[in-house]
Order: sequence, then structure tokens, then C-alpha cells
Amino acid sequence: MNHKMLVKATNIIAILGILGLIYWVFGFILIQVFGLKVFEKNLTEMFAFSILGILAVLAGALILNIMLNLTRIAEQKENPSPTIPATTKSHMGKFITLGMAMFGVIAGGLFWGDHITSQRKFALMQTSANQVVDKYHDSLAFLGEYQFEKSWIDKASSHIELLKVTDSNINWATIIVPDVIGKDKVYLAFSERQPAHDGLPNPEDVKSGNATVFEAVDAVADVHEATMISKQRHFKKSDFIFTTDTAKNKILDKMFAGQSTPHHSSYDGRYEMFYPYQIDGKTVAVLYLSDYMAYGKVRSGS
Repeated sequence: MNHKMLVKATNIIAILGILGLIYWVFGFILIQVFGLKVFEKNLTEMFAFSILGILAVLAGALILNIMLNLTRIAEQKENPSPTIPATTKSHMGKFITLGMAMFGVIAGGLFWGDHITSQRKFALMQTSANQVVDKYHDSLAFLGEYQFEKSWIDKASSHIELLKVTDSNINWATIIVPDVIGKDKVYLAFSERQPAHDGLPNPEDVKSGNATVFEAVDAVADVHEATMISKQRHFKKSDFIFTTDTAKNKILDKMFAGQSTPHHSSYDGRYEMFYPYQIDGKTVAVLYLSDYMAYGKVRSGS
């Protein structure tokens, strides 16, 4: 193989490396801007470190090309500029067209992969919700007897904690029920966290049902022995308000009006699902399930 063929080979490698780098950056921008989730966990790191391999090949081809060209220049006394044949120009036009088309192929593949990943995740979440509802159907009957009281809140918290522990497809779960504070209609969300306040609430809040009082027992360490003391604490409805936007509020309105179809959405690797729980055809509560996929993007490390 002579120097001319080697130079041509290094030129081809350099061009392919540059194109690969351009396509990689294009894909990287799409993934970051649109929050696409395409890759499996073990492939994320491979995709992230592929840039190093491209740069290494490109640098090697560039160095070799320079060395070979210097050798050719030293061996030749004259180096006239050849005229580019018409056939070469025609091939170059096709090559540019193909290169531009690749941008569309990459974009389409990334968005398609993100869609497939989302649908698979939603299917797993809905399957998990169906299994939980079927398995704990009898114990979930309390959802149809909602009252803003300590006993009901404790049941909701224990079921949420059980759901998260037993199902790896759900990272966060909340039970949502409709209620009123004063004259305002609100949605209250109950999870394993119970924001309780010490002491007694405003009597007006208790009278209007916006607060509930309960006895709590705390252990107090003493010099000789631990003593148990009883304290009065209370829950306030305002601490359980489900913070939402107009779109989600409409979804909840439809579900409590009788819609039985779950609703799901995703953004930047966060998947959420509203799952209506019905008794005798009436939605008495909505299970809000969410999960976050930390991998699948170039910047993630786990």
C-alpha cells in the first residue's frame, strides 16, 4: 500500500469521525433538550463514553494523515492540483444528501425510542396498580369512607408505605381525595408522611372540620427510666392540599366525575399516573403513582 492510498484511507477515517461526532452532538442536544429516555441502564455509560473513542480515532487519523502528507511532499518535486471529475462532484452531492437525511433518522429514532420506553414504563406502573387493587381490594374499602380523622389518615399512610415497599416500579405514591376548606373545593393528598402540629388548633378550624385533634404518646428519657407522656396534636387540611396545575386539576375533576381510565404523562425521565379507584362505579379516590428513571440520559451516572 503506497502513501497515496494511506492518505486517502486516513481522510476517509477522519471524515467518518467528524460525521460521527456531529451526529453524536446532535443526538446529545435532542436528548438533553427534550428529556428523552432511550437507553437501558447499562448502555447509558457506553453512550456517554463513546465521545472519547470518536475523538481518539479522529486524533489518530489526523496525526497519521499529516505525517503521510509530509512524506509525499518530500518525495514529490511537483504537486499539481488535480481537477475534480464530474463524477466525483455527483458522488459528493449524494453524500451530502445522505448525510442530511441521517439527522432525520437519528431524531426519529430517539423520539421513537423515548416513546417506547415511556409506554413500557406506563404499562408496568398500571400493571402494578391493578395488582395492588386486586390484592388489597377488601382492605382498600376504607377509601370509600373518607373522613379527615387520624384513623383514616393512618390507614392511608400504611397502605402507601406497603405499596412502595412491595413494588419496585413505584417510587412515590399518594392517595388523593376531594374535600373542602371553607367554601373552596380542594384535593387532599395523603402519603406516608403525616405533618402533625403540637398543641390544639384554632377552635374555628375544629368546628368547621378543617382540623382534627388526637392524642400522641411520646417517650421522655429520664435519669432513672423512660416515662411516657401524652400530648395533644392535630392535623390541618391545609397541610395535605395536593399542589397541582390547571391540567392536572381537570384530570382529577373528570376522574371524580366518573372517568375510570387512568391518565399518565412523562417528562425528563419522571413518569406519573393518576389511577382512579372506584367502588360501585363511583371514583372515591385517585392513586397518584410516580417514578423517576435516573438512567437513560447521557448525563446520568447511575
